[in-house]
Amino acid sequence: MICFFDAVLGIALFFCRPVPLSVSAMDVGQGTASLISLNGAFILVDGGVDSGTAFEIEKMMGYRRRIDAVILSHPHADHYGGLESVIKSYNIGAFLYDGEPADSADLDRIIAEARKEAKVVPVSSGGSISFEGSRISILQAEGKKSDPNSNSLVIKADLPGFSALFPGDIGIEGESELIEKAGSILDSDILVAPHHGSAGSSGTPFIEAVSPKIAVFSVGINNRYGFPKEEAVERYAALGVPTMRTDESGTVMFSLNDASSLKIKRLNQALP
Repeated sequence: MICFFDAVLGIALFFCRPVPLSVSAMDVGQGTASLISLNGAFILVDGGVDSGTAFEIEKMMGYRRRIDAVILSHPHADHYGGLESVIKSYNIGAFLYDGEPADSADLDRIIAEARKEAKVVPVSSGGSISFEGSRISILQAEGKKSDPNSNSLVIKADLPGFSALFPGDIGIEGESELIEKAGSILDSDILVAPHHGSAGSSGTPFIEAVSPKIAVFSVGINNRYGFPKEEAVERYAALGVPTMRTDESGTVMFSLNDASSLKIKRLNQALP
């Protein structure tokens, strides 16, 4: 087993048998969770709403029982609710979050559980993990806002040959701040649409800045919010960006084919 240590965040990444480079937007109901596979290392961005997240992870990781890093974008239950079962089911190398005090007993318990085995690392904009030709960068809008959505950690994954952006639940104001702060860094092949495709997110300037080849709405079937909202869907359509929805496609894995073009694989059909 080969161990990689990242000097910036102090995280050890243990590589097992190599697996393809991929990014998966998981079908976790009305929540968000994405798995990044980096030649044997795994990074989970957000944890979905319940134990179904661990079930989806197992489909992709098989017998492997280590997730090298878990990154929580912000403290809302539809992003951390599934982390308790993930932490109990897998050996977690590091747990990264914004360092703000937990706003619920559930999240307090999850962080306490993570501390038993994982390195718990408060992070902010500018942190990164680099290894094996890939780089995971952490961005964040300027200043602390009263709404946790607006304070979401935004994760940019640059893999050899393609890239992905995970913007948490930021809204149009945060998107504008990110454009000013990060500029061309936002450019990505894959975009997990911010805030599940709410009307107050996925602004036209943000979509143009990211310039994705495809965007994914992480939403639950017949969710009570009506996500993705028609206004958001139309903004992608107007810019010629194709979209997918996890409530229709199930978990979607992105990787490169032999011609180095983006390949899309549906791992399952979404369930009610």
